Amino acid sequence: MKKFRLLFLLLPLLLLSCQPQEEKQAWKGRVEKQDGLTVVNNPAEPAFGSLILQLEEELSIGSEDKPETILGNIYDLVVDEEGRIYFTEMKPPALKVFDSNGNYLKTIGGFGQGPGEYQSPRNLCIGPDKKTIYVRDSIYRVILYQLDGTYLKSINLSSFCYDFFVDGQRCIWGIMSLADEKGRAKSLEKIGPDGKSHFQAVKVPYKIYTKAQKEGTLSFISGYEYDLQAAAVGPEALVYGFSEKYELTLMNTEGQKLRIIKNRQPARPIPADESEELSKYLSIKDQPFFYRLFIDDLGRTWVLRDNPSGKSKAGLIPKEYDIYSRDGYYLYRTTLPYGRCLIIRNGHLWARHIDEEKGLVMIKRFGLKNWDSIKSTLE
Repeated sequence: MKKFRLLFLLLPLLLLSCQPQEEKQAWKGRVEKQDGLTVVNNPAEPAFGSLILQLEEELSIGSEDKPETILGNIYDLVVDEEGRIYFTEMKPPALKVFDSNGNYLKTIGGFGQGPGEYQSPRNLCIGPDKKTIYVRDSIYRVILYQLDGTYLKSINLSSFCYDFFVDGQRCIWGIMSLADEKGRAKSLEKIGPDGKSHFQAVKVPYKIYTKAQKEGTLSFISGYEYDLQAAAVGPEALVYGFSEKYELTLMNTEGQKLRIIKNRQPARPIPADESEELSKYLSIKDQPFFYRLFIDDLGRTWVLRDNPSGKSKAGLIPKEYDIYSRDGYYLYRTTLPYGRCLIIRNGHLWARHIDEEKGLVMIKRFGLKNWDSIKSTLE
């Protein structure tokens, strides 16, 4: 009788052990300390291999049949907590708002030089209070509005700003343009409400092709220049890197470096169908290691590896991304059809979409059907 009882108790354990288990991948990198700083040395291959994102279209804005939804040249877009979509258009200059169902709501501000007006609205950021939207205007300033469109104030900047985000203390972190006797440069700076720089996190050279001519100086930007990229990791931290090498720095908003994230992937040559034309301007043969950083709502860093404006004879190139955990471990490699104006949050993806056949600029929202199965850590 005791033997039967023992067999009965063991049977559930045997059945459990036979259930299929998810195969754990071995991370083949190493973590070390350098001058008291944690350095995550990632292998060239991600821990969980290639990820196929299952996109299901939910919303499309931009139609020839609805004049109010005909969109111009979109520069940037953001989405608020209610799913409303805010985006800037270049021509004519505008900051427009659509609701979560794709209906036009309003245009915030307008073209001009008065309070609440702009010359050329570019990058957008929703503030930490979730009630304020920050707009980088091309004339060296950032304009603040309430989400309902009420103008709050303008912050004048001391130099040209390429991109920015706002931290939990409402300080602006801007990628700024610099020039001195050594040439052009870019820096990542913490800027207070007065528009003055409080802290410079990093300064890097920004080399573009220039040639003196009788008519003046010819400047040429190919899109393959080594560049400074940065993104907010929540309200109290940020990540940045200079694309000449595959290395990212995680830092808090007080300027303290938290860890260095490296990857052993080799450099990639500029595509052959572009390198021949570019050789007259560029001396470099290899692409930057990355072109953009953005953070999803689970704190994962997405690193865009392909030139967002790069093209092949077959058309636009699918864009490859590397995905890292919050603490810097290389989790996945994936591809997306978009490299600009891209947001991933709460299992949804918003992006600017261009219909090449109809010549339409659109905004699309997709559901990520396998979002819940995507890992955020090595565990």
